Amino acid sequence: MSLIDQITPVVVTYNSAELYDRLFETLSIFKQFIIVDNDSDKSDDLILRLKKSFPNQLYISSKNIGYGPGNNLGISFVKTEFALILNPDVKIEREAVISMLACANKFPNALAIGAQVFDEKQNKKVVSYKCGNNFIIAILTFGEGWHNNHHANPGRWWQGETWWELDPPAFMIRHFFKVDK
Repeated sequence: MSLIDQITPVVVTYNSAELYDRLFETLSIFKQFIIVDNDSDKSDDLILRLKKSFPNQLYISSKNIGYGPGNNLGISFVKTEFALILNPDVKIEREAVISMLACANKFPNALAIGAQVFDEKQNKKVVSYKCGNNFIIAILTFGEGWHNNHHANPGRWWQGETWWELDPPAFMIRHFFKVDK
């Protein structure tokens, strides 16, 4: 059994026919996958085209239950050790999947493992600033309003970058780390 056969991708779709070529390329590297369609329009032929290309996969059509519940539904049918949640517009290389598997083996207690988004055209990692930091939210949530700082610097565990970005969880982590030693 190939290493990559330990993973079953789950893809939730909704009116995604224009993404067929990209999705075909991504799904071609997997032995099995599950598609959950969220009640796409009758004119959307993605599922028909995928079934023609990959006849032995699981296709679930349901009413539009949303992205999260759609993934949960798909995951409930996964029989491999790992599930991989993919958006229909994602392109993932075989090497990236194998790297995630290596990470899963290195950290067996991890509940989730993710990859970084990479912009092919600009040949660089993508950092999204769509959800900017919010001072009011930071106060109400004890520092979570600075969470975008963490996405800008994913290797860091603290979120406050300046003296006025109070980050109580970082203080607690530092304190417990010192106590543990």
